[in-house]
Amino acid sequence: MKAFYPLILAAALAASPQADAKVGDLLPRPQQVTLSTSAPFALGRPVCLDDATANAYLQRVLTAAGCTLADDAAARVTVRLVSTIPGAFNHAVALFPDEAYTLSVTADAIVIEALTPTGVTRAAQT
Repeated sequence: MKAFYPLILAAALAASPQADAKVGDLLPRPQQVTLSTSAPFALGRPVCLDDATANAYLQRVLTAAGCTLADDAAARVTVRLVSTIPGAFNHAVALFPDEAYTLSVTADAIVIEALTPTGVTRAAQT
């Protein structure tokens, strides 16, 4: 009977709504999307990355997409940590920092505004 306890515990944890909520909340649906009529931001070209958080994931996303990081590039990706994002709601889950961010994209610029470095990572995943 003792051999079945770990299996029962694993099944109970997998069925737990709390475990499911944490996975489901990693990348919540955007609260708002505003489509632009401008051309999309093209990848696979030199990009100037201005990121005071030095987010390694964002750097990997850009380089994996064929971008080279160059300070003098015309295309820019700018990251700003801000104190508030209007309309954002912090779910206040223990050990999970606020993930709110805004992402603005034009043909030659991406601007990420986030409350925390975790928000920068979420923006990069988007």
